[in-house]
Amino acid sequence: MSQPNFPLIVIHTQEGLQIIPTEADLCKVAPFGKFKNTDQELVFDKEGNKWTYQVAPPQLKRSLAKKILDYILYNPIIEIKLEWTWRETYQIHELKKLLYQCITKYKGVTKIANIDAIKMAITKAGSFNDLYKALTR
Repeated sequence: MSQPNFPLIVIHTQEGLQIIPTEADLCKVAPFGKFKNTDQELVFDKEGNKWTYQVAPPQLKRSLAKKILDYILYNPIIEIKLEWTWRETYQIHELKKLLYQCITKYKGVTKIANIDAIKMAITKAGSFNDLYKALTR
């Protein structure tokens, strides 16, 4: 195994959760965006594997003037490379517990309209696909 099978559910220790449908959704970022290089995220793939990753920084050789123009006029998209580290397999009940805690923790600041329905769907879910559907509807 060299990388996870998409889609992914990412649990951020400090910032909540993120759904990553495809690799392109994770590997294309704005150069001025915030993309932390940390092992604080737990990544769960659809095959029952838990991962972490490190970002290999892009080699951008741009002049100061080009950087300023990029920042002022437009925000280009660059592709980054991720170095994946397989941690262990997980059981669905572990992911359900983390998701439930995450949604409960961020209830006051989330833009999710019907948190109670999502919590119920998480409780009833029997697979990764069930959880993914509950979080993306």
